[in-house]
Amino acid sequence: MKEYSVNAGPRVHIQELDSGTHAAFSRMTFPRYRSKVTEVCPTHHLRLAAFSRDKPIGLLLGEIKALSREMEILSLFVIQGERRKGVATALLQEAERILVRNKVKSMALVFMEKTQTPHPLRPLLASQQWNSPEIRMVSCFSPKTLLSRGPWVKPYVNLSPRLVLKAWVDLTAEERKSVYREDAPEVLKPNPKDRTLEPVSSIVVFEGKLPIGWMINHEIDSDRIRFSHLWVRSGISPRQLNGIALVGHSIHRWAESPACQALVFASMNFQAHNRPMWNFLTRHLKPYLDDIRFSFGARKELTER
Repeated sequence: MKEYSVNAGPRVHIQELDSGTHAAFSRMTFPRYRSKVTEVCPTHHLRLAAFSRDKPIGLLLGEIKALSREMEILSLFVIQGERRKGVATALLQEAERILVRNKVKSMALVFMEKTQTPHPLRPLLASQQWNSPEIRMVSCFSPKTLLSRGPWVKPYVNLSPRLVLKAWVDLTAEERKSVYREDAPEVLKPNPKDRTLEPVSSIVVFEGKLPIGWMINHEIDSDRIRFSHLWVRSGISPRQLNGIALVGHSIHRWAESPACQALVFASMNFQAHNRPMWNFLTRHLKPYLDDIRFSFGARKELTER
């Protein structure tokens, strides 16, 4: 157990969690990571707990990548009433000490930030000599009642007669295989084993038997859809196939289909360097959103002191 002095109150004790103990800490991370706190974990996870007079007050949970020798911080949490006292700093410093000892080369993390609301992690990372956070993704959120009002949310009526637009639910097995085989970026292609793909609002455009564009969506919760992957084949002009019209058609199907009635909330993510999507956001989409958040990544190279 390592002892740290903090800004106020008693000293904070930092220790690695033993497997299966301190179940109270599972509430200090995201639901998808809670099993990593309470169950037996492989050696590539780091779980640091902060105590004040035996009271659990903070948790750092990280995963060490074997190939890159980098630890990604999955979550960093301090309870209300103990924040801004140096607890998160102590957790980061202890993590760094352990990682350097184990020849880990770097630490990294990702955090979400709302528009014009700087994340409290920023001054903490700067004080610990992390690299400046860099924007990675943009995430947009809206209820169906608001998003469906967009004037561009309508059927794609100006589609060229040479093109055929189909919902995923209506594709033949061979047509789906042609989508899986398409030479598109892997991050934009649907996964054959993905059971969360929403088949009614997901659409594909074919020229003959060749897929040239799609909008693939996912049911990420019982009441929420994510408009996930927009792709148009390189060399296809907007006059031939308009990406915004594809999005509008997909949202229209989601808004009007009885099969999607329970999916009343929507999100949409895109990479920050995607200039066409930035333009779409600022010119068309923004008035029909109720929240916009930005994903930032930061990292620190670790060296022995």
